Amino acid sequence: MEQFFYTETMTVMNADADFRSLLKPSALLRYVEQISTDHARAFGMDDQFFKERGVTFLVGKQALKFDRVPQRAETLTLTSRRRSANMVPSNASPP
Repeated sequence: MEQFFYTETMTVMNADADFRSLLKPSALLRYVEQISTDHARAFGMDDQFFKERGVTFLVGKQALKFDRVPQRAETLTLTSRRRSANMVPSNASPP
């Protein structure tokens, strides 16, 4: 069965929090990018995979909605969801 969801836990590090000990939005976006990369690797899509096929990995959409801003040292559970398997060669001309 295909793995459409991938989950990891991460802890908010000191450098990822502001002076009020709240998670910076930019840090959360980095966490999202990291889990997306880890999700692709779980499918066997490592650097060699992309190099052999002449394609690249892009995080296509990111959106944030804070109901509560996480604090320094808090553990977060992040889930990535596969949306499509479209691959475009990196040397393709724009439409």
